[in-house]
Amino acid sequence: MKGKILRKVLAVSLSAAMIMCAGLTTVGQFVGTDISVSAADTYGDFQYQVNGDGTVTIMEYTGNGGDVAVPSMINGRNVTVIYNGAFHECETLTSVTIPYGITAVNDLAFVNCKSLISIVFSESVTFIGENVFTGCESLESIIVDKNNSTYSSDNGVLLDKDKKTLIFCPRNKKGTYKIPDTVTSVREYAFCGCRGLTSIDIPNGITKIESFTFSECGLTSIVIPNGVTSIGYNAFDGCGALQNITFPASLTKISGRAFKDTAWYNSQPNGLVFAGNVLYKYKGSMPYDTNITVKDGTVSIGAEAFSQCRNMTSVTLPGSVTGIDDNAFSSCSSLKRINMPNNLKYIGISAFSGCTSLSQITLPDSITELHTNAFYNTGLTSITIPDSLTDIGGYVFGNCTNLISASIPDSITQTGRGVFQDCKKLENVTIGKGLTYIHDDWFAGCTSLKNITLPDNIKSIGWETFSGCTSLQGIVIPDGVTSIGYETFARCTSMTSFNIPDSVTSVNSNAFIGCTNLTSITVPESVTFIGWNAFSDCPNLTIYGMKGSYAETYAKRNNIPFVSAISSDEIVLGGTVTVNAKAVNCTSNYTYAVLYKKKSENKWTVKQNYSTNDTVVIKPARATDYDICVKVKDTNGKIIKKFFELKVNEKLKNTSVISAATIKKGSTVTVKGSATGGMGNYQYAVLYKKKSESKWTVRQGYKDNSEIIVRPYTNTDYDICIKVQDSSGTIAKKYFSVTVK
Repeated sequence: MKGKILRKVLAVSLSAAMIMCAGLTTVGQFVGTDISVSAADTYGDFQYQVNGDGTVTIMEYTGNGGDVAVPSMINGRNVTVIYNGAFHECETLTSVTIPYGITAVNDLAFVNCKSLISIVFSESVTFIGENVFTGCESLESIIVDKNNSTYSSDNGVLLDKDKKTLIFCPRNKKGTYKIPDTVTSVREYAFCGCRGLTSIDIPNGITKIESFTFSECGLTSIVIPNGVTSIGYNAFDGCGALQNITFPASLTKISGRAFKDTAWYNSQPNGLVFAGNVLYKYKGSMPYDTNITVKDGTVSIGAEAFSQCRNMTSVTLPGSVTGIDDNAFSSCSSLKRINMPNNLKYIGISAFSGCTSLSQITLPDSITELHTNAFYNTGLTSITIPDSLTDIGGYVFGNCTNLISASIPDSITQTGRGVFQDCKKLENVTIGKGLTYIHDDWFAGCTSLKNITLPDNIKSIGWETFSGCTSLQGIVIPDGVTSIGYETFARCTSMTSFNIPDSVTSVNSNAFIGCTNLTSITVPESVTFIGWNAFSDCPNLTIYGMKGSYAETYAKRNNIPFVSAISSDEIVLGGTVTVNAKAVNCTSNYTYAVLYKKKSENKWTVKQNYSTNDTVVIKPARATDYDICVKVKDTNGKIIKKFFELKVNEKLKNTSVISAATIKKGSTVTVKGSATGGMGNYQYAVLYKKKSESKWTVRQGYKDNSEIIVRPYTNTDYDICIKVQDSSGTIAKKYFSVTVK
């Protein structure tokens, strides 16, 4: 049981020291098939379990170490998997042979096997998990059968089959190593912790050195071949003996701490440190009120190059700079001025984050990449994004508390979330026509934003997009939007009215929660779902919508006042319909005009010209179908129309008949109820009495049944009354006389 618990822990976590040079091999998930949860069985020095397909998984090795050959069969069953952490912390293990038949060696299989020197993989192994050799300090050689279809080896180093990707170098490999010329990529951490390696020959096919690839190696010198364009985070970190580095002209990007704690960096004088044509780092303590001028020919500013240089007030970049990498100027809180070169193509993640004194920048037309948090928490007051950009990262201007105006061009087709989140002074934003989706949190916390116009091509608005925009009063939602998201307008306390367009079908939970001054919202018939607490803490809200709609049902269920936009879409001739005109999201004060016409004609009748009166009663003169048009005009002269349909029926008419006017005693008379006009859904009631009396007998109360049999019992004259009632409760009566002989 202790072993099983430890394996579970190993599968989900590693200590910080282990992660530094974890020995990643492949990126994958646990491989196995339907392992039973029952206690493992024992076979020699191995605990195993039988898989659902009848094969076996080695769960744990319990032997004394030394040279170990994993069995290929146990009790007649093929062994196919070595489970997570199966050999963990077997410190006496010196070599392992993985036999034919085993296809998967799962994550952490040999973690902390400190004496393990060599391992041999058969041709059947097609999966080697993550961190398999973490903590294997003595490992010198990994051998892969030449017939293996997935992996290969070169001088004890693990590669993929085609020898294009170098996966892992044993940590105790010593001396020099030449990476095969076929290799075009080397995995992260591949040589991490190889302290015995003093020289590595990198082939020309490599174009990128990944993060941590050579960290904590024993290298004394390295030639980075021409063709390498980028060096990842901590790539050579901790290579304390690394004194001589040859940088290629192709190098344009160096990530943070790439050469931290190397002899090369430690020997550089204070000030600007260059790695080839890349400004790698400002070294040493920066004097107060420092102005930096970067030399001509510099192609990029490396990641974290000036991070936390709080005494720097200005930077002049040469026209040769094409990139500013991640965190390059982050937390430079005194930086007031920096030019953006005309050839600049990218600004990395959080490049200027925390530059609270930086109030003005001009992005050049050359820029094509603007990454997440690039100007987060800066002092910018306005920003115009050039047409060269098509995508901007999340929170790129988030928490710019002095930002007043911004312009998004038509070229932008997608963005991350929170682009302007918590820009508390933001008042004016122009959004181009390229966007179809406003992402989550885009304007959340923009407490000065009063009005905004969304382009007509917007089809979707994310969660919490306008949450906490306490000054927001007017916004028009484009007709293509189908959903109001979670907390999209939560706590917009200045909003008094809102119009949901006819395209919307759902209003999600908390959509308008805390809109304490929201008094009216128009909900169209298209809305068929309103989520939990959508209008919670909106104490004075009235919902406007169509009679009989989901909005009316929701309002009644949640004790919210409801007013029909049009009192009915079907009436009887002689009746009236009331139009409750309502407008929001434009510039008040509003005036309303109401027109109507027969659907079969083209000529409109003006019932009311533009007036502040918002309640108009129409009494149609004919029984037919009508169109009603409501026009709303704001103070800027903008007019928006909305159309309704009205069906006017003839008055309810009772057309019932009886089967005979004269019958013999003992016979029956059949009343056949029928009607026209009115509101339909007819019900019938039948009463009868002797003509000489005044008291009626009820034969049938109101029912759908339209055929009723009456059997008089006396030779005399009778009156029969049939009543027809429609769905509005209107009643039409018809009388018959019957003589019984």
